[in-house]
Amino acid sequence: MSDHMLRRRTWRIAIMTMALGVLVGGTATWLWMSRGKKSSEVESTLAERMPWDTRWEESPAALRIGMVGDSLSTLFADKGSMSELLARNISKRLNRPITVLNQGLPRTATDDWLPGGSLIELAIERFKSLQVQCVIVSLGTNDALRHWRPATPQQYEINLRSIAERLADAGFVVVLNAPPWADASDEQVETLKDYGRVVESLANGNRIFAGDLRSYEYFRAHRDELMPAGVHPNPRGLDSLARLWSEGFPASAMADFSGTGPSPATLDE
Repeated sequence: MSDHMLRRRTWRIAIMTMALGVLVGGTATWLWMSRGKKSSEVESTLAERMPWDTRWEESPAALRIGMVGDSLSTLFADKGSMSELLARNISKRLNRPITVLNQGLPRTATDDWLPGGSLIELAIERFKSLQVQCVIVSLGTNDALRHWRPATPQQYEINLRSIAERLADAGFVVVLNAPPWADASDEQVETLKDYGRVVESLANGNRIFAGDLRSYEYFRAHRDELMPAGVHPNPRGLDSLARLWSEGFPASAMADFSGTGPSPATLDE
């Protein structure tokens, strides 16, 4: 090969290397900026979100339930949103009025809701202002299925314990739902199953209770109730998930509440 051709090839490789560096660097910068933007948008979204139940002021005896979670907690279909379906189903089970305030946010995982972060602290502030008594936590799907830094069961336990204890310390009864089955890799599916064991182990029967533990097996057996991507339920699956979450809601956790709801002052740390 002549010196001229060698120089041309070297120059071409250098240009391609520089282009690749710009692409990778630009992508990393975009992801970093997007994450920062997400936090500010999250605060705005949570601050502006209102209770779905317009009878809030008309139902002083309603049990007031808050929700934090990922996109599974924010789904809606023709029969209503997850909040509405939960309120109706739990109301029938407990034979008392129920109001659900949903502060869930799509694409979030347990590390987005850790104590001290804007998501959990803003949700707690909102729950206190509206005299919420119990908080349902439904997280784990994104922890297991995300391609970057998925959470091991051990890390999931650390995160979920921190979230549950922060909510309990703030004065709420906490109900933890295990994540449902999803059509993913064998490793991810097994991780989701392990998360269910974590949820069960964290329940102490005092301020922290295990909620739904059956949705994993249910959706593994009823894959036709999931969207084509195999993660989110379709309208029929949403009805099933709301039913499972409602049936898993422990009535014993509410035994100490008269139904009027504690004042915000009694919920202070």
